[in-house]
Amino acid sequence: MEQQGGRLLLELPEEVLVHIFSFLQAREIYHVERVCKILYRLTNDEGLWRVFCRRSWRNTRGGDRIEENQQHTNRWKRAFFYREHAERSWKAQGKSKVSAAY
Repeated sequence: MEQQGGRLLLELPEEVLVHIFSFLQAREIYHVERVCKILYRLTNDEGLWRVFCRRSWRNTRGGDRIEENQQHTNRWKRAFFYREHAERSWKAQGKSKVSAAY
């Protein structure tokens, strides 16, 4: 029965799946992206990671933009985890939040 449920999920339009994923926490996406190649591709959507960045950085300067001249893909995903890592490092050192990563 679980197999059939999984297939039903993949029958949803890609835009709907990406929208559903936007309600998850960024860390939960790691579990989703490991299910299959289709979900991996969908969970690496730039728009999805832009949502995570905006949600996480809504009260800081620079949270709505990243370097547009970067050549690699997943700019927003990389920015999200770079910023998260920087904030954890600052907290460990007893410093305040990072005001703008980009």
